[in-house]
Amino acid sequence: FRRQKPFCAGNSHRRGDRLHGRAVLFAVAQARQGGPALIQARNITAGYRGHQVLKDVDLGVAPGEFVGLIGPNGCGKTTLLRVISGVIRPTVGEVLLENQNVSRMSRRSLGRLLAVLLQDSATDMAFTVGEVAAMGRWPHLSTFGVETRRDRQIVREALDVADIAHLADKPIAAISGGERQRAFFAMCLAQQPRVLLLDEPLSHLDIGHQLSMLSLIRRLNRQLGLTVLAVFHDLNMAAEFCDRLAVLHEGRLAAVGDAADVLKPQLLKQVYRTTLDVMVNPITGRPQIVISARETLVRHNPL
Repeated sequence: FRRQKPFCAGNSHRRGDRLHGRAVLFAVAQARQGGPALIQARNITAGYRGHQVLKDVDLGVAPGEFVGLIGPNGCGKTTLLRVISGVIRPTVGEVLLENQNVSRMSRRSLGRLLAVLLQDSATDMAFTVGEVAAMGRWPHLSTFGVETRRDRQIVREALDVADIAHLADKPIAAISGGERQRAFFAMCLAQQPRVLLLDEPLSHLDIGHQLSMLSLIRRLNRQLGLTVLAVFHDLNMAAEFCDRLAVLHEGRLAAVGDAADVLKPQLLKQVYRTTLDVMVNPITGRPQIVISARETLVRHNPL
């Protein structure tokens, strides 16, 4: 990617409806709503250098669905995202996107359909925030990589929607972790995908930006039919925002379903090896994990 001219932040400082008036950015997503099941992970067994991480995983995500992937550290959540995105080939099984086998798709074709935000995105690149966001246009550019006026408009809108346009000319290495997370999210938006794979999208974000990020993702999901599969460690956030939850435990799917059916004390104790209480959020009616420092101390450090 060639160096960009300085971006204009415009009204990026203004809170409010950041989706309003973004017809260019979201034209592709709006045109692609509907159709067959988007993500089908069938009988997936996968791992690294002979170490098996995932075992016989079957997971389907319908068009326009927002699915949260939860489970303890090391259970295979990130590995599953890498398999679905084609970064890792399963030793057994297959992944289909729009009934196309991911392993047989070109990177450009896959990039036009699916965008991935990983938790280990590079932070030492010698690019500005605006240039990082512009990388999302790669699947749509010509062979010679020439950007059009429309490409640049899409990038500006993606930066504004991600609330990062005011830092467009800052080096990506010179901003905070939360700001970098939003910059890479802008890159995903600029890609104009139909599917978003998000690995811990709330990492490095304060509570305000966590809620802002999830509210934006859900609105993209609800209003434009964007299909989302996201890894969560915060069970309450996952329960509030997702249509369904999929629980991974020791490389296998332990449960898939509505949050109220999945977040049961017995299953949580089995998966997380700790006793958690589940209540109903009095405002939303969604299940809510309640913790007590005193109870935790008693359970884990009995006298």
